[in-house]
Amino acid sequence: MGKKKQNANPIELLNIYYDEWKYRLDRFRKQMVQSFIVIFFVITLPISISFFNNIQIPHAIPLLLYPISGLCLSFVFLFYCLSESSRLTTLRNKITLIISDNFPEQYLKYPCSPNSPKHFSLFKMNMTVWIPIGLTIVEIIISAIMIYLIINNEIT
Repeated sequence: MGKKKQNANPIELLNIYYDEWKYRLDRFRKQMVQSFIVIFFVITLPISISFFNNIQIPHAIPLLLYPISGLCLSFVFLFYCLSESSRLTTLRNKITLIISDNFPEQYLKYPCSPNSPKHFSLFKMNMTVWIPIGLTIVEIIISAIMIYLIINNEIT
């Protein structure tokens, strides 16, 4: 017997895609915050080590290694965030497509539809793109400050 082609219920598809989108977004937010904190700590380790009692950085490890490795981690962090952003955008586009195909009258009333009024260009960019870029810029600035302080012997 031949297989029958079954059309999936659009509401069920929306639920599946929406649950996946929520899960990915929640995981992305958590990992973004955790990564930023870890990278910040790595960059500022020559300063932040003083908060712990009687702990010293071994003299065999050059202090420049910490901000430089934090800088490298910042770029890995940015690559990860932008790849996750791409996945989230794909899911969001699929959800939007299902809504526009199955519920066109509601979609036209939706504020983010193509027929909505023009917004400031920054708001057209996905937050999962510009927030990681902003955090990476902050990490680069902090790394540059730490490198400057270490080179000028302000931190020993």
